[in-house]
Amino acid sequence: MNKNLFHGFSKLIMPALVLFTGSAAQAQKDKISTAEMKLTSNEMDLIDAKSAIDQAAVFETTKATPYMYLVKGKVYQRIYNSPVAQIKDLSKDAAYISAASFLDFFSSPVKKKSFEMEDAKSSFLQSAVDAYNDHIRLLNEENYGDAIRNLEMVKALLPYDDQKVLEQNNLTVGKLTYAMYSAAFSKKDTALQEKFLLDLIAMNYPDAAIYGTLARIYLERNKPYVALKYINQGLEVKPGDPGLIREKINYYIAKNATDTLLDEINAVIALDPENADNSQYYYIRGSLYEQTKNLDAAKTSYIKAMELNPDNFDANWNLGAMYVNEANDLYKTIGVNGVTKASVDVKMKGYYESAKPFLEKAASNDAYSSAEQISLCKSLKRIYDYLGEKDKSLMMSSKIKGLEGGQ
Repeated sequence: MNKNLFHGFSKLIMPALVLFTGSAAQAQKDKISTAEMKLTSNEMDLIDAKSAIDQAAVFETTKATPYMYLVKGKVYQRIYNSPVAQIKDLSKDAAYISAASFLDFFSSPVKKKSFEMEDAKSSFLQSAVDAYNDHIRLLNEENYGDAIRNLEMVKALLPYDDQKVLEQNNLTVGKLTYAMYSAAFSKKDTALQEKFLLDLIAMNYPDAAIYGTLARIYLERNKPYVALKYINQGLEVKPGDPGLIREKINYYIAKNATDTLLDEINAVIALDPENADNSQYYYIRGSLYEQTKNLDAAKTSYIKAMELNPDNFDANWNLGAMYVNEANDLYKTIGVNGVTKASVDVKMKGYYESAKPFLEKAASNDAYSSAEQISLCKSLKRIYDYLGEKDKSLMMSSKIKGLEGGQ
């Protein structure tokens, strides 16, 4: 073949190639316009809208343009909120994709047109709410990783909410971070739990329980002094918090150093013995005395805890349980060395009568778990049976049945 002819032929086709590329780019821009136009039509047109925007989203000249991100966010928002099952089935992740598209729009370094910015500002809030709501579906499906992903996306969109609409509807950084921690807890991912708990502590999230949870993570990692640091930090935030005090007791028991804890509690009480806030410290002191078999001192501390706060349910429970244990110990003597039931019956009834009001008070605490409430009700039923209070016994049986059915 004549080389000059071949060379000439190559030159001739180049303008055609350039023209073709330009036409393709225009076609993809038209697909964005087509997708946006289909949004104003009936629900079934969303099939074509999705197809058009998905093509524009992968084409080189349109895939990173603000206009594409904006329209994609709106298309997938419509898909998520569609009442037609066939449309909703086009994408299970429509809420997340829509929110992510709006985030891409806002974070794009490409200059936006004023009408595009106004459109995005008025549209993205719905997608943020959708992504939050859809995380609940993901939790129910035990898809904890994607649930956290959705929440992270909502959190990333918060800075673009100039009017604080999301915050006013309780979608705050704190709530979203706590929801992410909860998902990580369900996932049993302690590394993620640690991350989110530290984030919550850094923002002074008003829940003392997060300190205790973080402490348990460090105890499991054999980092007791780090655990104690967060327990004490939590107690600074909420002095006397029962959960944190329980964690502190567990820490000192694990370290075989309950004397140290007792010294700390006595020092706090000594500062203001009649302060109602010290009720919980009297309760803890009673628990420590009970563990070391100093039972009279334990009773005295429990009683003082209840004097300062009649609604100290834990102190009521422990004191009631002490009287039940004394009755049980007495029952065990029946048949030993000629001891008869009749000879101990009056004393046993006395212990049960003493236990009854304290356990009844504890049982009125709806904040106890179902398992704890069942345990209390069973103890009360045995007391009512022994004392011949049949109506109360039947009432406890009914309550136990209801609680067990709800587990």
